[in-house]
This record gives sequence, C-alpha cells and structure tokens, in this order.
Amino acid sequence: MNKTLTEIKSTSNNKKAAYKYHQAILSDAFTLIIIDSLVLSLSLVTGNLFLYQINNIPFSITNGWLILPVWILFSIFSGLLPCWG
Repeated sequence: MNKTLTEIKSTSNNKKAAYKYHQAILSDAFTLIIIDSLVLSLSLVTGNLFLYQINNIPFSITNGWLILPVWILFSIFSGLLPCWG
C-alpha cells in the first residue's frame, strides 16, 4: 500500500494534465458559443437589411433572436459542443 515518490508524482501529473485538458475543452466550447452567436446575429441583421432594401418591407426580427439560445442548447444536447469533432 505504500506508494513510491514516482507514483505520487505520476498521479499528480495526471491530475494536472486532466485539469488542463478539461479547461481547454471548456475554453474552446465557450469560444465556439460566442462565435456562433455573433455569426447568427450578423446573419439575422443582414437578412433583415436585404429584405428591406430589396422589397422595402420593414421586418421585425424580434422572434428571430430566439434562434440563438435554441441553437446553443441544441448544440450542447446533441454533442456538438464542447468539441466539434
């Protein structure tokens, strides 16, 4: 039951490596959420501007903003986040 010094260091290094790995996954997931949200927001605004310029139809995207939390929840529960593969 006595652990040698190398076994203790090895266990400590494994815990540090696992911590860094999970920290990197969460950081990457947060970055993807931010980028996806920005791109979806830009596409909503751009689509609204195109619709107004082409057809002179003022279109409200109030309900369109609901796609952001829906997309984030879908990507988390479907396994797309925390890593895209």
